[in-house]
Amino acid sequence: MRIAVISLTENGLILSERIAAGLEGCDCYAFEKHCGGNAVPFKDLSGLVGDIFGKYEGLIFICACGVAVRVIAPHIRSKLCDPGVIALDEQGKFAVSLLSGHIGGANALTRKIGEIIGAVPVITTATDTGGKFSPDSFAAANGLHICEMDMAKEIAARIVNGGRVGFYSEYEQGTVGADNVCERSAAVCGGHIIIRKHAENGMTIAAAADFTIALYNPSSKKRADYLARACNIMLRHKSPKTVCGYVKNIGREGEESRILTLSELRDTPVDMFTTVLVGNSETKAIGGKIVTPRGYKHE
Repeated sequence: MRIAVISLTENGLILSERIAAGLEGCDCYAFEKHCGGNAVPFKDLSGLVGDIFGKYEGLIFICACGVAVRVIAPHIRSKLCDPGVIALDEQGKFAVSLLSGHIGGANALTRKIGEIIGAVPVITTATDTGGKFSPDSFAAANGLHICEMDMAKEIAARIVNGGRVGFYSEYEQGTVGADNVCERSAAVCGGHIIIRKHAENGMTIAAAADFTIALYNPSSKKRADYLARACNIMLRHKSPKTVCGYVKNIGREGEESRILTLSELRDTPVDMFTTVLVGNSETKAIGGKIVTPRGYKHE
């Protein structure tokens, strides 16, 4: 990670040298009146930031937050590509994560600076302050690319607000609670953070194998056609009369449920607070409930 430390005062220069000593790939820039050591001098802060903003993964400003915000503002594009930006007071008391806390690594860098100089890390992202899972932090930590940031935002917002989300992966995972899982079942999260084609491939395989399928968060305003598309994929391998069901607002006010066929499900409006269940060829509706035999009679 290439990092630039920018200082405007003598105390700032001293602090920048302490930070650089504790970080690899770190370059120091100092206002020319207070430049020394290995620091690169500059005359105009705005001009310097314009030159280096896209060349470093991290920018550390030793100045007031307002100064840093004003000089980076014209260059901010997207959290997917902007560098992590941190501001420190020249006494080194506080390190503030300003921009790209997760994907840009500013939060992690802020904590590292705190370890190096004894500053208090100031991090304000909701998932971090609440000790919650963050999709973009997970992606950054594992070298992954988020294809649809709007979905990642939806997932993060739901987690922050105490909601639950599903998870889909085509990579092998450790088995947890296998005794309580139907042998032929699959779960797909509508708000997946993987390439959409992979999710569609996974659904095709599950439908062709006559799995029961659970769809979590199957639709939203920006993904209004996702359930219909999923049903079209399943209808290639499942009967239109396949028993299905859905529940809206599980455990919340306004909870409602319905049993219907796969062909009816395709044209049914749902939202991100809906869980959809799609049966297999043996699934039946009995007494207002969806029942799928576990298949022991064949063993």
